[in-house]
Amino acid sequence: MTNNNIIDFRLYFLLSMVCGLALYGFEITNFSLSIDEEFSNNFAQTISLGRWGHALLREYILPEPFASFFTPLLAVVAFSLSASVFAISTGLDKFYASVVAVLYVSIPQFTYQIAFSNQSDTVGIAFLLASISVYAFKVTGYNFLSYGTLVSVICYVMSSSIYQSMVFLPVSMIISVVTFDLLRERMTQKESIFALVKFAVLAALSVIIYSLVSRFAQAYTGFVNEGYLDDKISWSAAGVANSIASILNYIESYITATAPVGLSCYFISFIAALASILLLLIKGIKAPFLYALVVLSVFSPFLINIAFGGAMPERTMTALSVGFSTSVGMFLFLLGKKTIAIISCIILMLSGSVYSNKMIFTDYASYQADVQMANRIMMAVYAKYPDFDQARTPVYFHGAWKNDRAWPEKMHSFGNSFFSWDGGKNRRIMNFMAKSGVAQMHKVENGKLGGLDNAARSMPLWPNPGSIEMSDGALIIKLGNAPSRD
Repeated sequence: MTNNNIIDFRLYFLLSMVCGLALYGFEITNFSLSIDEEFSNNFAQTISLGRWGHALLREYILPEPFASFFTPLLAVVAFSLSASVFAISTGLDKFYASVVAVLYVSIPQFTYQIAFSNQSDTVGIAFLLASISVYAFKVTGYNFLSYGTLVSVICYVMSSSIYQSMVFLPVSMIISVVTFDLLRERMTQKESIFALVKFAVLAALSVIIYSLVSRFAQAYTGFVNEGYLDDKISWSAAGVANSIASILNYIESYITATAPVGLSCYFISFIAALASILLLLIKGIKAPFLYALVVLSVFSPFLINIAFGGAMPERTMTALSVGFSTSVGMFLFLLGKKTIAIISCIILMLSGSVYSNKMIFTDYASYQADVQMANRIMMAVYAKYPDFDQARTPVYFHGAWKNDRAWPEKMHSFGNSFFSWDGGKNRRIMNFMAKSGVAQMHKVENGKLGGLDNAARSMPLWPNPGSIEMSDGALIIKLGNAPSRD
């Protein structure tokens, strides 16, 4: 970077951090325990899932499980740095690159990552590495044989090794960066095609390296692949026709503003892309490939859906920030009205902040309610069995508690209770209670669960006093009618 680029980068980072704090300030300053955060050591699981980059960061730099305040703050810093690197990669002037940086952070897709403190900081670092991968390739002049390309491959591999859906993020970024370069006439249509082809080769090479290292890490540690990603691929299981229909329905939800909470604003991207094409036509710009790239940019976040053959969890839609900032940023750039650009950025940032903080608050409120419920359960246990010994008496939570808490509005995957998630998993419930400082319980052996299930059939549900009973040397706490299993 030149001195001017460094000064510009500081501006982009400052603006990104301000937006990041507006969207995620509540998560940083108010600790809550979300689903999956109850486990203290995920090394074996992340290696088996192919997330060896995350495992290395946790093992040597950012120890398990996480740190309140510091972990979400680091996540926001890394994500803001990613926005800044991407903004400077677009090659736009200081004002419109700032617009791109703000828009990148303003869509609250990162809320689906920051809600999980056990990986939010490493995923934020993965976003940053993906941005550096594209920037390193661009500064070489899209030259495939260079030291910059080596840096690009290393960053690409490391980003993917932290969170596999990051495989698609640099692809969306390079499409956007090339689109802006073609728009600014820094390259010809032919050069832009070659640049994308070169990066496609680089991406394929990175995926191969990542896969080989994943297999080595699993073989070395003995933590074999659980087939988690294979189970997500729907092409063969659901059939081609059903998979295509699922993909189209999923994309349609984003076009019609019916996407999951926080992401419905992405419909603005499609409107902005269409408006950009109309402005290009009005300006008389004759570059057919540029028009194709504008369309490809807005649809590129859904490459992951095409790869897996259907709808994907919202946390995996990591490229939405790129598609959103590119489409809206390009329209505002072509429009050339700075006042409108500033007002648009403020409105979109405020809107993103409202949704993000609402989503995070539901997790916080659910955690507080779960702690209260856990304390009530333990008070009821000791009231009925004063000599109950947590260290010696195994506990069996039968069924899932019916979570009928009324939040201000439904927040999709946010606001879930540990007492109802996964059908009432005993391991999760007990880890939650231990992590919250309520009780140190241990599970009943699986071989004894059949008899306890029979004993629980005639018991009423919590909070009825009869929902807590001793049977065969174990304490049964009946939360739901269907038996629980881990």
